[in-house]
Amino acid sequence: EQLRARWKALDTTTHGAQSALWKRFDAALTLAWQPVAEQRQQLATAREQNLQARQNLLSELAACPRPPAEAATAHAADWRALIQALEHFHSTWRKLGPLEHTIPKQAQDALQTRLSSTLAALEAPLHNARLTARQQRLQLIEQARQLQTAASDRDLV
Repeated sequence: EQLRARWKALDTTTHGAQSALWKRFDAALTLAWQPVAEQRQQLATAREQNLQARQNLLSELAACPRPPAEAATAHAADWRALIQALEHFHSTWRKLGPLEHTIPKQAQDALQTRLSSTLAALEAPLHNARLTARQQRLQLIEQARQLQTAASDRDLV
């Protein structure tokens, strides 16, 4: 387009006397642009497929079963299943490449927002369960210390 515009700017000085030469030039530009246009189409198709794959991954993750909100009533297997689903998601997501280069620009913000909200909905209860488990372990350690100082060696076991 820039070459065509430059040609037109130069052509104003000759008042269009070289229309046959313009047609040859325009045909050469069109021919030279065909491989670039094909490559751009292939990239656009690949980006759309990548976007669809990412949206499918997010849908699968959103459909993942969640353990009960109360960490005490959830079974360890429930949390393990959630952790495995998150690990699988992150692994597959990374294999699809960086967002900036692999999906259409106009879809990046919406996808990033959906990713953040989906992950937050799953990782927040997991984080709370980890904090609860940590508190329980700290309480057990404190109880063991109290037993150690209060009891004799025979009663310690």
